[in-house]
Amino acid sequence: MSQTAEVFGLARLGWGADFEQAFEQYETAGLVPGRVAVQHRGAYDVLAADGEVRAGLPGKLLHDAGDVADLPAVGDWVALDPPQGGRSTVRAVLPRRTAFVRTAASDQHRISEQQVVAANVDTVFLVSALAEDYNLRRSRAGDAWDRSQADSCGAGPAGKTSPAGKTSASGTSGVSLGMPSLPARGR
Repeated sequence: MSQTAEVFGLARLGWGADFEQAFEQYETAGLVPGRVAVQHRGAYDVLAADGEVRAGLPGKLLHDAGDVADLPAVGDWVALDPPQGGRSTVRAVLPRRTAFVRTAASDQHRISEQQVVAANVDTVFLVSALAEDYNLRRSRAGDAWDRSQADSCGAGPAGKTSPAGKTSASGTSGVSLGMPSLPARGR
């Protein structure tokens, strides 16, 4: 890992050798790395080595994106123009380790498209109220989690009756495949 990444804290944000290797081609072009912290309509707050910057997207990146999921999302590492006056432009999105994706309704032609809720996160906790309106299908949101490099876990009400009429220890067993479920009791 480069000394620059360590000195300015990018490593604390998750910068690692894999991102550094993917970034090499952009570094030679004079770009700097940053991590998307907040996504706004048409702009991003990005944490870079010199601090937080507001970054926009150039028309070329918007045009070249095959899907909304290809655009930067919270947690993505991006290649930026060197910030000037607290502003910059995102030139590229580095490959993601993981992505938490959901299907989002589109205003255009009423079609569904994939939306990246968060990228490059190591652990996800899905939490749902354990009230009378508890719905096991809500736990299926965990199925959208790309668990290729990350851990995930769900919690449900202990002793909840499943749709098949069987009571399980966690109430969510088998609903979110591949995601461990933990029983929870509240008083």
